[in-house]
Amino acid sequence: MTAEDHDRAGELPRTLHDGFFKHVFSDPALAADELCAVLPPALAARIDWPALRPAPASFVDAVFRQRSADLVFQGRFLGGGEVLLWFLLEHQSTEDWWMLPRIVDIESKMWRSWRQLHPEASHLPVIVPVVVYHGARPWRAPTDMHTLYALPDDLGAALGTKALSCSFVLDDLCAIDDDALRARRMDAYARLCLFAMARAAAEDFLDRLADWRAELLLVFAAPDRDRPESLLRYTFRAHRHAAPDTVRQRIAAVVGPEHEDIMLSVADQLIQQGFDKGIEKGLEKGQRTLFLRLLDRRFGAVPEHIAARVAAAGLADLERWFDLAIEAGSLDDIFASV
Repeated sequence: MTAEDHDRAGELPRTLHDGFFKHVFSDPALAADELCAVLPPALAARIDWPALRPAPASFVDAVFRQRSADLVFQGRFLGGGEVLLWFLLEHQSTEDWWMLPRIVDIESKMWRSWRQLHPEASHLPVIVPVVVYHGARPWRAPTDMHTLYALPDDLGAALGTKALSCSFVLDDLCAIDDDALRARRMDAYARLCLFAMARAAAEDFLDRLADWRAELLLVFAAPDRDRPESLLRYTFRAHRHAAPDTVRQRIAAVVGPEHEDIMLSVADQLIQQGFDKGIEKGLEKGQRTLFLRLLDRRFGAVPEHIAARVAAAGLADLERWFDLAIEAGSLDDIFASV
């Protein structure tokens, strides 16, 4: 079963991973951290990483009209020249056996677009494909075209460079342990994001958090709240083995109560988003559950007569009560006029 099949079955949506990955690694500095960690050292040492920048939007749009998770960066070698780094997130639950033909197709489109922008050029830029994979099982599909050809060794040697050659760098997060991931020379936020992508859906994810205390403290203590908020939004949605409040409490136990406001803010945003989405779809049961969860967190255990009133309410009442509950000081402030 592919990731798309899981998504249709009601598990994690593709857009969750796409959006999180692109939000994090569209930052050239964080992308450079990841690339330095996975590229062959001899190659990484030759790239001018501070000069890395996103490829022009016109170039990217011409190649990736139908894709949302691919990131393309333009850089240069220290000795001169240009290198295009194609940074692709593959978030299937099983590996894609046909990744290599897809890469060949996209590389061809990239070169075609580059030639249109540089009609006088006589050389092509280098494209280095990197696939970040965080499926449930280690990647087993070919990463080199010669393997996909499945030729006998003697025939492969006879063909030599006459056969089309293509390979990609694979960062298989499933195949590395947490210690190895923490040891990477990367920004703490980038390491945490890769950890979340690789482990947040696992049942033992919350038990692993204590080992990441140093990284969590660095991210939560930073003046920019966007980083902890984006990490929390992804984690709350990706971890399906515990309620969001439980996840919040376990994270708070690691980073300390002084950061509780960030976690509550994200939780409120997700509840509001879920409430609004449910109204659009007419999911009354889901709205009641979200509303009762909000009441429980703000005012404690919900009395039976209030729960019964919520259970019998229509969408109009639920929407009005939800708006009141955002700033209400007590349950009476919400229900006294009803």
